[in-house]
Amino acid sequence: METKIKHGRGKKVMVILGASFVSMIILIGCAAVKQSITASSKSHVEGCLAGFCLNEGKVMESEVIAKLGEGYTRHTTPVVGDIVHCYFDSSQEIWIEFTFDHHHQSRQLLEIFASRIPLCDRTYQPKTLLPPVKTAGGIAL
Repeated sequence: METKIKHGRGKKVMVILGASFVSMIILIGCAAVKQSITASSKSHVEGCLAGFCLNEGKVMESEVIAKLGEGYTRHTTPVVGDIVHCYFDSSQEIWIEFTFDHHHQSRQLLEIFASRIPLCDRTYQPKTLLPPVKTAGGIAL
């Protein structure tokens, strides 16, 4: 009987130590996740695509049209009304859209969107070749 009690106490101690060890591992894991989230929130966001940069001064609609042509033009929505110019780059088999702020006379570039899914007709090709559509970090479609 004494042996069973000691064995039972030993089992309890092992369970408690095991639970403590698991708790410690979970806490370390949570700290690592928190640290990686904090590190990733400070990561660099790409601002350049297809030779145009959003974070290096203002890019105007007239600059893009001068370089690529008019492309297919549409408005985002009747309420927002931003202007979108769409192009198909046949050399890369990629569609790219440039969205400009319609509410200011300067019509500044707001967004660049590239896709392998058709965004406009293939006939809207840029008048000059686009550089490879990939980020400075080498991310491409």
